[in-house]
Amino acid sequence: MAGMQGVGKRWQVTHRDVEWLTWLGRWRGATAAQVCEEFTARGESAPLKAAERRLRGMKEIGLVESTRMVHDLPSAWSLTREGMSLAGVGGRVVTPRLADFRHDHEMVAIARAVAVDKPTHEILTEREIRRIDTPDQGSPKDPRYSVRILGTGRSLRWLYPDMVTIAPTGAVWAHELEASRKDSRRLVRLMLAYIYADHITGVRYYAVPAVAAIVEAAAAEANAKAAELGRPRKISVERWRDIAPRPATSTSQGRAPHRKDGHGE
Repeated sequence: MAGMQGVGKRWQVTHRDVEWLTWLGRWRGATAAQVCEEFTARGESAPLKAAERRLRGMKEIGLVESTRMVHDLPSAWSLTREGMSLAGVGGRVVTPRLADFRHDHEMVAIARAVAVDKPTHEILTEREIRRIDTPDQGSPKDPRYSVRILGTGRSLRWLYPDMVTIAPTGAVWAHELEASRKDSRRLVRLMLAYIYADHITGVRYYAVPAVAAIVEAAAAEANAKAAELGRPRKISVERWRDIAPRPATSTSQGRAPHRKDGHGE
């Protein structure tokens, strides 16, 4: 494999590094500490300082890059095109976005918690869902995990879950983190999209304290509507820990806020 120049020594990209790259490619970005947590859970030794050293080495040869946007969170690491190619990760090159930085960071934590709780379930991230359902970045033709939103314009036709889990039986569960306020009518409409989607067994919403009551009320309304229609009550809500509000997107960065229920990554 390619050599990796370190400080005072020569690095070599190992099979373990490729595993790290493959895992990073599932997310828009993850911290070194999250890399450690993931691979420690897999039974590997992954001390933080060693992980940071390996990531810096991979950065030197152009496989990853780091982004620091929020002062109270460490840098997030993401794949370059070269890193994606080495790891066999398809799709667009994506990097952490200011508007979604905390949300993305917290979704990695939720995925780890779900993996501990449901070790036999397969986990797919939003990036992986998009690659499966919209490989050409168009509208899903035969969606496996995304759902169509009813009564909206073209720009909001499809909803891509933050994450899905697939049980050994094949049942598909969507997982959504709600960390910012949404109009209650819009939230109910999004929940109803899942209720109408026969390929989704259920949805778990993780609501931070500031919006938990709103999400719970919307879930109750959506489930009541499902009962009226003779459909399963699919929506459940778990109160999640508090995270800081989303920062405003800086126009100086030239990036538009991410729309998770629109097209593209």
